[in-house]
Amino acid sequence: MIASFQNKPFPMELVYEVSGLSRQGIWKFKKKQGKDQILETLIVDQIEKIRVDHPRMGSRTLYYALQSKGLDLGIGVNKFEHLVSDLGMTVGRVRTRKPKTSDGMGKKDYPNLSNGLIINDINQLFVADITYYEVDQKWHYIFRLKDVYSQREIETIASKNLKAENAVACLDGALLLRGAEALKNCIHHSDNGSQYEADIFKNKLLTLEMKISRAENCQQNGSSEQSHHICKNMYLDPWGITTFKELIVAVERFKYLNNFERPIKQLGNMTPVEFENHIKTIPLESRMTKTLYDFGKQI
Repeated sequence: MIASFQNKPFPMELVYEVSGLSRQGIWKFKKKQGKDQILETLIVDQIEKIRVDHPRMGSRTLYYALQSKGLDLGIGVNKFEHLVSDLGMTVGRVRTRKPKTSDGMGKKDYPNLSNGLIINDINQLFVADITYYEVDQKWHYIFRLKDVYSQREIETIASKNLKAENAVACLDGALLLRGAEALKNCIHHSDNGSQYEADIFKNKLLTLEMKISRAENCQQNGSSEQSHHICKNMYLDPWGITTFKELIVAVERFKYLNNFERPIKQLGNMTPVEFENHIKTIPLESRMTKTLYDFGKQI
C-alpha cells in the first residue's frame, strides 16, 4: 500500500513506524473517527428536534431530556456538554426589561408562611405571580400558579389586563387538576398585588380552604421569579410571538412542555409529571424534603 505526501508517494510502513501504530491500530482509529462522526450527527439531529419546542434548553438539561426519550448516547453528561459546546450549539444569556406587574396595594397583614417551610409532597405549597410579555408593542400579562414541590405548572393564563378574575381562573385550573380535597390547607403564596387582595379572589381561597401567604418583596417569591425567566426567555421569546392569540396558545404549549418534557435537576432530572408519578410509590415519611429559605431568621 502506498500513501502520498505533497504528491510524492511513500510506503504505509513508514506511516506505521512514525505514528507508532500498527495496521490494526490505524484501522481502529479510523473506525472510532467514524463512530464519533455518527454520534455528532445524531446529537445535532436530536438537539435540533428538541429545540423546536425547547429553543433555549441548556446542554445538561438536553442530555437528560434525550435520556427520558429512551435515547442512550453512550457518553456521560460532561462529555455531552463539551461536545455540544464544540458543536457551537450552546445558548447564551439574555437581558430583559419589564413593566410593573404588582402595585403593592395588597394588605401586608398576612404572614409569609413559606419562611423556613419544609415540604415533602405536592399540594402543600403553591406560588402565584404575574409576569409581563410584549406583543405588538403592547404589554400583556401571564398569570401563573406553580406547585413548589414538583415544580409543576398548575395553570398558566395569558391576559390583556391585570384583573383578579385571571388569578381566580388559575385557582379553577388547580381545582380541576388536583380536586377540592387535595387543595385543603394548601398554602397559596403570592406577592402583595391587589389581584390577590380582591374579595373575589380571597373568597375563592376561603371556599377551597387554602391558606393565604404573602411575600414582602420579590426575593420572597423567588421560585416564581425564576420560572418567569424560563417561560419567557427560554421559550416565548425564541418562538417569536407576534399576536395575542399566539400568546394564548404559546403559554399552553409551555405549560405542557414544562410538565411533560423538561427534566429538572432538583427532581433528579425527571420532569414534573414523572416526578409526581414516581413519588406515589414512596411512603410520605421516606420522600425527599425541600426546605425553603427562612427570610424571618435573624442574621
